[in-house]
Amino acid sequence: MKRHLQRKQQRARGGVVARETTIPLPLNGLFVEAKTAEVSAVYASELSNFKSNSVSLEVEPSHVFGSISEIGFRRIPFEFGIYSQYIESKSEQLQSGAAVFSRSMAEDASHTYISSQAIIADGRADPIRYNGAEFSAAVFTTTTGFEPRDFDGVVAHQDRLFFWKHDGDLEFYYGDVGAVEGELTRFPLGRLGNIQGKIRSMFSLTFDAGENVNDALCIVTTTGELVVYEGINPGDANDWNLTARVATAPPISKAGFTRVGGDVWMITTSGIVSAIDSIRQGILALVGNISRPISKEILDLVTQGGGEWQLHTSATGDRIIINRYENGAAKQFNYQTETRAWNTTNYPARRWHNLALQTQFTDSRGVLATLPRVSDGSTTVKATWSTGWFNLRRASEIKYIRPTIIANGALSVRLVVLSDHDETVQDITEAEQTVTVYPDDPDDAGGKVALNEDFAVDAIGQRFKMTLEIEASSAEIVSVDVGVL
Repeated sequence: MKRHLQRKQQRARGGVVARETTIPLPLNGLFVEAKTAEVSAVYASELSNFKSNSVSLEVEPSHVFGSISEIGFRRIPFEFGIYSQYIESKSEQLQSGAAVFSRSMAEDASHTYISSQAIIADGRADPIRYNGAEFSAAVFTTTTGFEPRDFDGVVAHQDRLFFWKHDGDLEFYYGDVGAVEGELTRFPLGRLGNIQGKIRSMFSLTFDAGENVNDALCIVTTTGELVVYEGINPGDANDWNLTARVATAPPISKAGFTRVGGDVWMITTSGIVSAIDSIRQGILALVGNISRPISKEILDLVTQGGGEWQLHTSATGDRIIINRYENGAAKQFNYQTETRAWNTTNYPARRWHNLALQTQFTDSRGVLATLPRVSDGSTTVKATWSTGWFNLRRASEIKYIRPTIIANGALSVRLVVLSDHDETVQDITEAEQTVTVYPDDPDDAGGKVALNEDFAVDAIGQRFKMTLEIEASSAEIVSVDVGVL
């Protein structure tokens, strides 16, 4: 069959047989600058709803929505002992199972966990605590006249609660060990001297300080300063030490922080930053070798302004998700931790969260959705791979493209091959081809199909670009061969 095809091609070209080579799969994932610059072919200029598994490209599974009757604009995981459930935050109440706490709630409430309870602060009224069975107001007091109801930031560190106000002064308040109510003590950061901005976030870090592993409290300001304290009692000068104060890039979102092991990553105006590396290296600690492939598009979006940003680690730790939501539309930049490759997805997510090893999100309507590890075959996904501009050794003409694709259920494939940076709408329209393959058994909608045939191409030039767009419930690109002259 192959020889017959070669003879047919040879007759069509006056006796000249196309030399066959391969286009490498982008197993290193997305590199957005490949859209205009020449980079290695193991990167893609676009990799939407495809992911690399180190061997081939797989279509990302579709999300699965829960009941549309269960609405909550935010969900807070509560996992202690026998309890594994969400606290659903709604505009006028908190709810978890049969437990309800009625009052107006802010959408960006902060939460933490201490003494087997969840503590929620949103700046509208007293903080709220939940023990798995019931809600109650967490009544705190201060001796400074500051109203605890104004706190909208909270974190538990070394078995103490620490509160702050995001738009308030550079100060925090802390409670007694294990306390979920009672008196709070003020700790002003102004004693550090020329510190500026406001508190963007506070979190615990676990890192090796050279002699042993330490748990430290890291305070991040809106200007990008990281202030680190070690110790267990802020009221004891002998047991509370300033160990680091470094400058890095300003963080762009209250939700733009995620735990990665003992470290915390954050989205800044200069890209993704590791808190631990910042402590060790200062502003040089951009996670450059990790975020470099997508940093240009991230920074373009940051410069553009607007949108809600969230950084999230999946329940199994297999991906780090940068989510941007604006006006009902969402886009994710995903770092696959196993392959160390980036891709993008377009799940309709406004806020991500994990529960019982499930990665889930809430959409703009407040409906809960789950991100499965494999497709259930019920919904098709449109996935796109575009190469960067590449040249072909000793060749200036592409005669055919042969993708090898395996899928479950119907498979639609769209191919576009462009040359010499001619990328107008007319160029794309003239070059595109589409084919659809169905299972042999019409009664087996999810049956296996395979595509392994030539797409005739007549592209002549010095630089080429290929786009493969697939629509299927699940599919895998195994290889792409190309005939050249």
